[in-house]
Amino acid sequence: MLREIVGQHPLFIKYTRDWLHSVTGYSKGMLSRVATGKIPLSRSFIDRVCYRLNRSEEALFLPDDTPTQCLVPGGCATSALGQWLEDECAKQHLSLRQAAAKTGLSHATIADIKSGSHPDPGTIRKLVETCGGDGPRQKLAFEDRLLVYAGYRTERPEEELDEPLAKLLDTMKKFNRREVEVVTRFADFLAEVKASQKERETDCKGEPE
Repeated sequence: MLREIVGQHPLFIKYTRDWLHSVTGYSKGMLSRVATGKIPLSRSFIDRVCYRLNRSEEALFLPDDTPTQCLVPGGCATSALGQWLEDECAKQHLSLRQAAAKTGLSHATIADIKSGSHPDPGTIRKLVETCGGDGPRQKLAFEDRLLVYAGYRTERPEEELDEPLAKLLDTMKKFNRREVEVVTRFADFLAEVKASQKERETDCKGEPE
């Protein structure tokens, strides 16, 4: 499906290079070289763009698709991002200027997000860097959540990318072998307790009244 003439690929007709830069993390220079055919349009490039946009490769050829459309059923998801930011500021007792100083955004941008405006992915990435935890997996899961809130992608299945699990995996990377074994045994114990509780609940439901 990839075209030999890279400059004609619909990706660079539908989306600006600045927007693709903010979404994918690829440098503007590299995107320009890909768009003009100086660098081949590789499979890994397309796969990464599809993953970041949460779109199939076929969707890149549809002319009526826009990167700012609302992806969440029942209304625009931007208000969800504004509500999240409102809750975070209230929880940490942050004013607009304090939130701006913490995130590296302007206080006007913070106010716009809270009021329901649509931020670009670069703005979301700044929120992720300051509010998304310490580990790379946790940050990736957190970024996914904010992109869903902002309407850039639909929600993933819970088992595919989960923030608590991502945080646990990031934390366990700091453990030595013995510590990992201790955590594993404790996890096995909790799983057994949960299974026993579920079995008792099933037995209770099956008993005659």
